[in-house]
Amino acid sequence: FGHKLGRPFLSLIALAFAMDVLAETFFYGAVVGALTASSPWLRKPALQLWRPAILCPLVVALLGAMLYRLLGSGMWLMLYHLAPAFDISGSEFLQLSAVYSKLTPLEIVSVPIVVESAASLGILELTGSMAVSLTDVAESANITTDGARCLLEVLTFIGLLQKNSAGQFFHNWSTEALRLAVENAKFVVNVELPLVAHLTETLRSGKPAGLHNAFGSQYRSLYHARTEVPKLTAWTDMMNNANKLAVAIVLRRYGSLFAGLESLLDLCGNEGRNSMAVARAYPQLQITVHDLPAVIQDPERGTAVRIKRAGLDKQISVFPWDLSEAGEIVWPRTDFHAVQLVHCVNEWPPDEFKTRLREVARALRVGGHLLIIGSYATSSSDINLQLKLGRSWLSMPYFIAGTQEGGTMYDVETIQHFVEESGYVNVKFEHLWETVSAITGQKP
Repeated sequence: FGHKLGRPFLSLIALAFAMDVLAETFFYGAVVGALTASSPWLRKPALQLWRPAILCPLVVALLGAMLYRLLGSGMWLMLYHLAPAFDISGSEFLQLSAVYSKLTPLEIVSVPIVVESAASLGILELTGSMAVSLTDVAESANITTDGARCLLEVLTFIGLLQKNSAGQFFHNWSTEALRLAVENAKFVVNVELPLVAHLTETLRSGKPAGLHNAFGSQYRSLYHARTEVPKLTAWTDMMNNANKLAVAIVLRRYGSLFAGLESLLDLCGNEGRNSMAVARAYPQLQITVHDLPAVIQDPERGTAVRIKRAGLDKQISVFPWDLSEAGEIVWPRTDFHAVQLVHCVNEWPPDEFKTRLREVARALRVGGHLLIIGSYATSSSDINLQLKLGRSWLSMPYFIAGTQEGGTMYDVETIQHFVEESGYVNVKFEHLWETVSAITGQKP
């Protein structure tokens, strides 16, 4: 085996492994030494680290770490050895493995479809109430035994279900945890796949071919289609989940700012989830949620209905307005202390973006704050920033194929420039978490 791989390659692997083990040994030794030196409790005779009862577990832990690293090295050696089966070199195959893991056939597409099917057939609900057999699931869902086994085994393999010694299937997920997994799967199946399936046509025409082919050419954007196309509730649910995370990050970072505000405009606030989270955290804030009239006024899922059900209609008001309509926006007030735009500006072409920034300035009081939150790319040469924000590009196919004509992926530098060009001062960029960034400014 070593002869086939070549001694230089094996030597390199061995050297890397030895350095890794030494690094772990010194690290654990330093931690234990620091604890022993600084803690009188650990210096007691009964707890001295040279005693077998203390030393043995430490040795076992170190050996376990070494074994783990060795097995990992063995996996890469095996991949290197198998590369000729694909008529490529071992080194190229190792480089390709990182790319290939994102293109895994029979997994990346199939898993979300399995989860969506199981949810729609009631299988996840059934397995959450009790441990059930294969036959029970087939009869309850009115599907074949082979079909039931297919779904159950895949769900078990990915960790959504468990299988006991009697061959019965069950799960212990909370309702909210399961809902999050199902909503992500429904978004992939009902929205992302139909949209990006028409990416090539979009790239050639510059039009949102995914939107028009999947949901109808009469719609200008997903925003206009979502209250009329039942499947697009999956899109709204995904956006709500993304916004929940973004708002939690924003409140953690800008909590002191929100604590000093009296009024807030939530532009493109969807069904009001962001505003409700902010309202609960800061009861002194009077918040206005803006979105399309159809979204605000929908009798079942509309923003106004949701706010009233949450008992927050005294603190949160609504402002239905279609931003694509010509003319100035008639804001409900022009003295807001702050305006937030969460996960929405990538859907706007540059000219619309700059126009709306100027319009937003009219809604703000002097000194009022602008917060633009979302996933953006970067044109910076900073490698660390490129690594942090590079993942944002994965949403670009969905944006241009499905959102609306002119949808794009903005660089944080471009957004900063637009904000400054629109007359805002104290404009700053801050990377908050993963792909989430903030561009802030104030009205002079």
